[in-house]
Amino acid sequence: MGKMKKTEIKILIVDDEKLARTTMHRKLNDFGYSNIQEAVNGRLAYNMLQEDIPDIIIADIVMPEMDGLQLLKLIREKDIEITYILLSGYEVFDYAKEALKYSASYYLLKPIDDRELLFCLQNAQKEISQRIYSRNLKEQSNNQTYRIQNALRHQYLREMIFQYIPGENVQKLHEAELHISYPYDTFSIILFRTPDHFEQAPADIQPELVHFCIENVAQEILGEKKIICHGLTVQKDLCLVCNLPEFYLTMEKYQQEFLDVLQRIKIFCETKLNLFTIIGVAFAEERSKLESAFNTAHRSVELQIIQAQKAYQQIRHMNEQKVTLTPEQKYQLIHAIKESDNTAVFKCLDDIFLPFFCTLRGQKDMMNNISLQLIMLFLECVKEQNQDETVVLGDEFDLYQEAASLPNEKETLNWLKQKAVVCLNAKSLDDATHASKESVFRERAQYYITENYQKSITLTDAANYFHFTPSYFSRLFKQAFKVGFIRYLIDYRINKAKQLLISSNMKVNEIGKEVGFNDSKHFYKIFKQTTGYQPSIYRDHFKGEQP
Repeated sequence: MGKMKKTEIKILIVDDEKLARTTMHRKLNDFGYSNIQEAVNGRLAYNMLQEDIPDIIIADIVMPEMDGLQLLKLIREKDIEITYILLSGYEVFDYAKEALKYSASYYLLKPIDDRELLFCLQNAQKEISQRIYSRNLKEQSNNQTYRIQNALRHQYLREMIFQYIPGENVQKLHEAELHISYPYDTFSIILFRTPDHFEQAPADIQPELVHFCIENVAQEILGEKKIICHGLTVQKDLCLVCNLPEFYLTMEKYQQEFLDVLQRIKIFCETKLNLFTIIGVAFAEERSKLESAFNTAHRSVELQIIQAQKAYQQIRHMNEQKVTLTPEQKYQLIHAIKESDNTAVFKCLDDIFLPFFCTLRGQKDMMNNISLQLIMLFLECVKEQNQDETVVLGDEFDLYQEAASLPNEKETLNWLKQKAVVCLNAKSLDDATHASKESVFRERAQYYITENYQKSITLTDAANYFHFTPSYFSRLFKQAFKVGFIRYLIDYRINKAKQLLISSNMKVNEIGKEVGFNDSKHFYKIFKQTTGYQPSIYRDHFKGEQP
């Protein structure tokens, strides 16, 4: 039977006999299936399901630890949608009865007839396509239902605020249908505005997404106090309609508690969304006064906007002159770098950036100007060490562009600290003689590889560990090891694999993963290219010898 058109369907073969798995694997390849995994028993197969769900499982019935029927039972109990093909070497009615009991998709007797197997697989493909179609259809339907229900909920809340809704029974019916729950007569209106005309507001802000985040966080935080709220967008503002017990209006203690909760929400907006937010709040003793409460909250927001604009313009006018590093700040920072004093370097940078966390918060242009001056200072420090500053740190323009793209003061400061560490590392290497410099780097690089070769690491990962640019790290590595980083890493992994092949009973696939090759096919290919042997042949040939 010739090879068929390839398909992306995932298949898991579960059989304790290696020959049976290999034969089935080859047949599936001939049928056009390439995304195939194997397991030696039901227990291992079930564990594999926790990470990746295949479309089809082809399982033998009789296996140690967990047989094919037990695996099928677990899958059906968990309600996992998988086409299940059971294989049996015996015409035993009890097996067939159990297979039917747990809804096996197909039941085949060994030796497997290729036509029967292909017939099962082709039918399974149709079932899988239908499952995917049904799942997508259901998801689309749910999304559409949610959008419609959300729109109706918003419309109902608008009518509740700005119009009188007649009939208590009608009102309760609507609220039940729209999943709105307002058991109390007392309300509060909270308006959130994120002024997009302020320069510190992100340019690419999406109001709908921001409102969604704020509403969800508000519902969670207010929910801790048993306060129910639902939100809608009114013009540019997020409006939360909160339902709360009457004592929130009559007792100062609870009013303060309510305002403290709003402050928590505001802090979330500033720290997590990096967004300046103005909040207006007002209370209503009954539903009929919601519109009046909304107008009060709206006036509060407008007044805060005017005050904030005035304050913002005053601060901007006071700081129109360019912010520059003082001679003392420059001297202290350069001295700290020359002394290789990490703590002193970080303190200098913290002191320089302190105004941007206080009076100059949000002054992006001024912060970018300071960042540029620090970048030039770092480049000069590396140049004084007789090293190529563009190799160690990178191009000045690229560095400035990267710093300017950072969203806030905290990330910019952390980024500059990382660049300072690069200068310090370059300084520590420059202080040593050529021979000892190479020795220090070689020792650190070997330690990094020894600790991380089992992970999926790249040249960039290694360079980041040393706080070097990839090009500078690559040059140092070649000088120290006389070979590139990737070649060295591959050779190191292959040597580890050779040791395991001749000294352990681990399976070849497991050894590949153990030494950092997640793809078994890639491991086989690299091992053959490096040693001239397939892993299994190498094991047979050198078993018991030193690699």
